[in-house]
Amino acid sequence: MVGTGLVRRILVDIGADSNILFRNVFDAMGLRESDLKSHQHGVMGLGDNYIKSDGTISLPICLGAGDARRSVMADFVVLRDFTAYNIILGRKTINEFSAVICNKFLTMKFVTDKGTVGFIRGDLEAAVACDNASLSESLKRQSAYSWQTWM
Repeated sequence: MVGTGLVRRILVDIGADSNILFRNVFDAMGLRESDLKSHQHGVMGLGDNYIKSDGTISLPICLGAGDARRSVMADFVVLRDFTAYNIILGRKTINEFSAVICNKFLTMKFVTDKGTVGFIRGDLEAAVACDNASLSESLKRQSAYSWQTWM
């Protein structure tokens, strides 16, 4: 859960400095422009292009369910960019969950609100589809960039 909705296609990225919420998801969640705080810095996007943010927003994130859940507040940079993912969780939030990630098994274990260990598991088919879509979009951008540099 992110904010008031169940969000799928979340990329857990230990290399990302920031949490990213894409504008189409921001709009679908019913959030308003007035909910945003100004953000002076942009973000280096896929393909090393600079993306100016729409602002930042703080939202609660809940992993797991029942007694095996954990909730934290996280700041998200809101971007207008295309990706197969809806949200990117960066290392600060991963650390706030005290999470350990196993890429091979698409599993994240974390300390729950009750102090026990909870876990969530990713969907392999969805992960492959998102990776392929992101790679395809990245290749399109690189191709467009390469074409422009030769003009």
